[in-house]
Amino acid sequence: MCRLVDRDPLRERIVYAGDDENDAVAIRWVLSKGGAGIVVGNRITVPKARHVEGPADLARAVRELEESAPERITAKARGGTA
Repeated sequence: MCRLVDRDPLRERIVYAGDDENDAVAIRWVLSKGGAGIVVGNRITVPKARHVEGPADLARAVRELEESAPERITAKARGGTA
């Protein structure tokens, strides 16, 4: 995915959320690159990932991550649209 969107996972923080075994693989990879992994629900467990109960909690968690980011770069600043 990072190659497709031309993003370096070592320079930019990746956030991945999911709720099944396929997502668990991706969450572990994201965590290994210094990103944030979020497990939604109770179908999987991933060490060091944040756990949330459902969509509303996920939205809150993403907002908290965005607010705590040391360097907030908007899509517009990267050349995209905000």
